[in-house]
Amino acid sequence: MVNPRSLQAGAGPDGYLYHVTTRAAMDTIQARGTVVFSRRAPLVLTERPGVAAWLADMMEHDMPGPDGPPDSAPGNGPVIFRLRRFMIDDLLENDPDRTRQYGVPFHLLTGIARTEQ
Repeated sequence: MVNPRSLQAGAGPDGYLYHVTTRAAMDTIQARGTVVFSRRAPLVLTERPGVAAWLADMMEHDMPGPDGPPDSAPGNGPVIFRLRRFMIDDLLENDPDRTRQYGVPFHLLTGIARTEQ
């Protein structure tokens, strides 16, 4: 997991890809001890410059508050975790919709290895 304060504004990509989620979802991932690869529900990842926009969007739409859902559990705030890019790079697909929406590269961790031709 990553402390959001360690992600400096304006910093470029690094050797990691990041996922923004809720505390409850992170607890589930930690209980399993692994990230599940799924073609139907792939894990969404972004480079460091995309984290701030994703986090802001999540806070606006998914967290409790005047505009957020009323059934959101207290203490279920956002969590950021990162994965080393070199370990999963061949298992990623580009996510053109989120890339276009946020203006930063987004990826889907499908677990399906790319083959070089």
